[in-house]
Amino acid sequence: MASTRDDYRKAVLWLCVSAAGFALMAAAVKLAGPLPLAQKVFFRNFVTLIITGAVACRLRENPLARARHRAALLLRSFTGLLGVFLYFYAVDHLPLADAAILTKLSPFFTTLFAAWMLREKLGRWTWPLLGGAFLGAALVVRPRLDLALLPALAGIGSAVASGVAYSLVRWLKDREPPHRIVFWFSLVSTAITLPIAAATYVTPTSFQWLCLIATGAFAAVGQIALTYGYQSGMASRVAVYDYSLILWSLLLDLVVWRARPTALSLLGGAIIVGLGFVNHRRAMKIPRG
Repeated sequence: MASTRDDYRKAVLWLCVSAAGFALMAAAVKLAGPLPLAQKVFFRNFVTLIITGAVACRLRENPLARARHRAALLLRSFTGLLGVFLYFYAVDHLPLADAAILTKLSPFFTTLFAAWMLREKLGRWTWPLLGGAFLGAALVVRPRLDLALLPALAGIGSAVASGVAYSLVRWLKDREPPHRIVFWFSLVSTAITLPIAAATYVTPTSFQWLCLIATGAFAAVGQIALTYGYQSGMASRVAVYDYSLILWSLLLDLVVWRARPTALSLLGGAIIVGLGFVNHRRAMKIPRG
């Protein structure tokens, strides 16, 4: 059986680096402007594919070598790609911080899926915490029965898809090396999005080219750091540190767009983050399985 020994401090550091990378990636997506969604997702994954392929070559490994756990790698890739599409849609239509708050429901879903898929222990307190997190999300969304609700639902959907993907990353610990997990995700995502991006292609301006390249570069930083983070520590124990993405996103909203979050968004975000820390503290008390 694969080892599940944790390095908690290393996991926390990796996840904080990952959050910074993903916040800068989202800012680059938003700054790229009205390019087709598939085009943005394609470049996000294509640049990451090049970077992770170079890392594999540097390690003198063949990233296309036969993987022992192809089914898990493919499922992680499909769910991760779905999460990226939904998140990019939310980023394009919501303030950066609001999109970050909604997608950071993912630690709650990670806890649920880790319990189901990895047999990590789940406490009775999880369900009230999840309900409270959705209350916080409702304050951010301020739901209305019109098309304005779609970006918010996309943000929540990205959190669900990410919860599955992150739990699969944890399962793959000591089964596949981190760079191979990221490479497969980038390869599968690039292959799926290439025909869609080609069919809807719009020639970017020089600034948009820069944003697209930055999207992929920052995504690579975030993805590699995230993979190392979830492989270093028990998913339900370290997922809370994903919340630092919200702080980075608030800062970028203020600096780049001079956008200030509404009082309800701040309250909703505070509820989600607060409950996330409660979830984290309780998870820390669960005996290791």
